[in-house]
Amino acid sequence: MRIVAAVLLTLLAGCAGSAQTATAPGLAASDAGVTGDQRGGKTHYGPGGLSAAMDAAGAHCRHFGRKALITQMTPSPDGGGQLGFECRGSAS
Repeated sequence: MRIVAAVLLTLLAGCAGSAQTATAPGLAASDAGVTGDQRGGKTHYGPGGLSAAMDAAGAHCRHFGRKALITQMTPSPDGGGQLGFECRGSAS
């Protein structure tokens, strides 16, 4: 299931905006599909992929030594949606 979610998030990375993406140098592969920076970002998720999207947000923020705080969940009619998050505090 995690592999399917990771592949889905990787495919959705092409739909991301012009901000920094997980494929940028220095970001972990587990960040696949995340668009953002040290302040936070967004990621899309497919049906049943919310947990993987939350994991990707956490991995993205850990790259900057912070924790992810989910600030927005926008479901879409197909069962997936978009997750917005902020990177705050310390990851310790």
